[in-house]
Amino acid sequence: MFDIPTGVETIGDCAFFDCIKLVSITLPNTIRLIGDQAFYSCTKLNSFKIPTTVEKVSNNAFDSCTSLTEIYIPINVTTMGC
Repeated sequence: MFDIPTGVETIGDCAFFDCIKLVSITLPNTIRLIGDQAFYSCTKLNSFKIPTTVEKVSNNAFDSCTSLTEIYIPINVTTMGC
């Protein structure tokens, strides 16, 4: 389990790229943006809850997350990348 501290507003591009040991992560309600390929190829990440404060999920944010079986996307996300 990995916790991002309160106050962080952006998960940057490639922040957790190819992080093969990341199983779960908790994002604070201060996050507004999840960058390009932020969680790309996190092959053990199995579920993800996007906080209600997030407005944009960029391109390929969860691409190649082969164990991801559940993702919660709140209604206020206005932009969702490919």
